Amino acid sequence: MRVINAGASAGLLTAATLFATAAPASAHTGEPIVVVHPGESVQAAIDAAPPHGTVILTAGTYPENLLVTKPLTLRGVGAVRLVPPTSITTNRCTKDADANLPDGQLLPVGICVTGTLGGPADPGAGDLPSVVEPVADVHIASLEVDGFAAGIESDGTAGLVVTDFTANGDNDSIDSFYGTGTVLARITVTGATGYAAVSLQRSRDVRVTDCTFTANSGFGLSLLDTRGARVSANTFVDNAGGIAVVDTPAGESAGDVKIAGNTIERNDSYFPGDGSAPSVSGVGIALVGTVDSQVSGNHVLDNVPAVDAMFGGFGIGLFDATAITGGATADHNRVTGNRISGSPTDVLNASGGANNVIHGNEAS
Repeated sequence: MRVINAGASAGLLTAATLFATAAPASAHTGEPIVVVHPGESVQAAIDAAPPHGTVILTAGTYPENLLVTKPLTLRGVGAVRLVPPTSITTNRCTKDADANLPDGQLLPVGICVTGTLGGPADPGAGDLPSVVEPVADVHIASLEVDGFAAGIESDGTAGLVVTDFTANGDNDSIDSFYGTGTVLARITVTGATGYAAVSLQRSRDVRVTDCTFTANSGFGLSLLDTRGARVSANTFVDNAGGIAVVDTPAGESAGDVKIAGNTIERNDSYFPGDGSAPSVSGVGIALVGTVDSQVSGNHVLDNVPAVDAMFGGFGIGLFDATAITGGATADHNRVTGNRISGSPTDVLNASGGANNVIHGNEAS
């Protein structure tokens, strides 16, 4: 592990500049860049870096699970891969019951990002702890994670940014709870086995853009009790479903969501349900209890169920959440200007809301 002080001598600045194209130094002048090589401890580097510092991982494989509790940039240079270690380090995320296999064996979260929390740890049934103080400005970039319970789990964040990130074969690739201002850009998610490859829950003002979701068992993206989301220019192919926006009584109402310019096609895998989530196959976009939202300019093509499922067989669907999750009626939503074809039903309006507008969608 090497520490480079960005405010030190010209020689050290030259060394820092070697990494600047992929990993610029902290904007807080004088705070160090910590460089880690394979065989060294990434967690030790995270612990050594000051708030708003930068930890750079050089090319290689790192068998660790990590905890971040302060403003920090964690960035790979070259091909950097994080995999489960032989000996798991326990932290808030490993104490979550969701991180345990049926035989009690821990399956860690790759990167656990957490603010200051109150109340009990999440027992896996949506009973999340309250956030005393969110952790701000955690940036994660240019990493690959493989084979974790979740690639990233964040609990209580402000301004979390994940870019150029690849997740393969995790149960859930990214789980984010209580996030404000979360940005996910240029992420690639393949082979997730949970209900949603990426799940943003009880969050506000989030952006998901230029991401690719392929061959995941459930939905590519789930927004649960989330407001102010913008989902644009993403690709969803060969999942059970593309996008789900869902309201429950647990948080504030799901709404003010804009889904635009996405390609959602051939999502024909089957998710059998897991006790808390229904079975899914052949779904483009599902709005469940969502309000004040817009779905426009998307290409929603050939989403055909592999087998019968509770949710399946439609390009875009509007549903009241009252009988599904106990949430709200879908109301004041606009589904306009989408290209929808190849599903048994192009647009399924199963909502009793009187103010939904479905207009100008092109069936080809």
